[in-house]
Amino acid sequence: MVVDDSLFQAIEELASRRGSSLSTVARDLVADALEMQEDIGWQQIAAERESSYEPESADSHTDVWGADVREVE
Repeated sequence: MVVDDSLFQAIEELASRRGSSLSTVARDLVADALEMQEDIGWQQIAAERESSYEPESADSHTDVWGADVREVE
């Protein structure tokens, strides 16, 4: 991976503080960034679904599962 000097220095400093290699820190940062992007995607889907939700047309628990939750003894 090629990065600019300032980004390289930041990764190098972080690696030094963690006692890790540059490649390990870079890998972890990329994995974190991808996870954040995935979270953003799920948030967008949730917001779209929430904006179109109409309680009066939603199925009830009984409609979906056939009965109310049983009590645990």
